[in-house]
Amino acid sequence: MFYMSPPVECTTIQDHLRRLVAVDVVETVEIPVGERSRDLPHVFYGLTESGRQLLVEHGLLDEAEAWQDLYARVEKTEKIRKDEDAPRPKRTEP
Repeated sequence: MFYMSPPVECTTIQDHLRRLVAVDVVETVEIPVGERSRDLPHVFYGLTESGRQLLVEHGLLDEAEAWQDLYARVEKTEKIRKDEDAPRPKRTEP
């Protein structure tokens, strides 16, 4: 069994996400202020259409099911499981 614990700082991950947003590979999706729970995440990230296209062009979505299966076997902390189960905001389609 694998254990999920990234060996990088949160600020490093945030910096990478900001860069991906800046080049339109990833978009930020937030739960509206009045609908947020204090102990749950309210900012989420998702692929943009151009980000999805980039992955398709490089054959990186071909193995998505295998990656999902692997991720399902990763041992996660209670906090990670709670965050995974958190309500997600609705994404607006372009």
